Amino acid sequence: MADLTIIGSGITGLLISKLFNGESEIYEDVRGIEKLNSNASLWTIIPPLCGKYKQICENSINFYEEMGNKYNIFHKRVYTLTDKELSNNVISEDELANLEPNLRINSTLRKIENSFFIEGEELIKKLALESNIKFGKKVVAIDVKNDEIKYIKLSSGEKIAIKRLIIAGGYGIKELYPIDLIPYKGHLVITKSPYSLTGIIHYKGKIMVKGENNLYINGDSINDSSLSFDYEIIKDHIYTLSQIFPLDIDLKIRVGIRSVSSDGEPIVKKIYKNAVIVTGFRFGFALAPYLAKEALRIIEEM
Repeated sequence: MADLTIIGSGITGLLISKLFNGESEIYEDVRGIEKLNSNASLWTIIPPLCGKYKQICENSINFYEEMGNKYNIFHKRVYTLTDKELSNNVISEDELANLEPNLRINSTLRKIENSFFIEGEELIKKLALESNIKFGKKVVAIDVKNDEIKYIKLSSGEKIAIKRLIIAGGYGIKELYPIDLIPYKGHLVITKSPYSLTGIIHYKGKIMVKGENNLYINGDSINDSSLSFDYEIIKDHIYTLSQIFPLDIDLKIRVGIRSVSSDGEPIVKKIYKNAVIVTGFRFGFALAPYLAKEALRIIEEM
């Protein structure tokens, strides 16, 4: 029996496992790391988008920068250029031409100095290799007695005895514990461009960033729990950003579901004597180090 059982091997679950001082095991219903919902994330942090959690998101930049250095994963601490009033630093046309010579935007842009990107899929793979993940093991029920979880039950019918439990899954955790979550579907477009793009671009609600080899685009968020592609949204992404930056026509599309609490606040709380649930924030990657530490702080007091 592991000291800590975790449901969900997204970025939060993996960080919980990494930071936990003891033996942990993760139960994940998908059958391989490449199918994780977290791989449909953009893996950027733009602190002003985090609202009142701006400082926490800035702390996350430091955390992920250390991870990128440790695992030798491509990452960059850069600026964001945005057409939203998220900064007082308005840049001139000459500054734009110097910063991003391949960008063609006539709108007023502002510069956010401290932003971040990491090749998240590589990070997920490295963390997964260090974790004890039970792939293809869907948890369908929890057995609670005297306000304490004794077992988790798998779809196969198998029962797993537990000491302590952290539920860090996605929208499906509503099947295990009554919690008010709203599903928001988002598309990740992966393409290429032979042109340089140094910073992160936040334009007309869409975010574009160039990684080590690929160009990543995201920006939509619609109330939908299906994993089907919405091609009109994808076409809008491509059309809008192709007007300001040259894009390749060779595209890969991923879709993922963000589980957002009804008030938009992150959820990290004790639900039984030996169990914690963590979920609910739209920018889950940006807060994942903080949420993982908070979940562990609670669980280690049990």
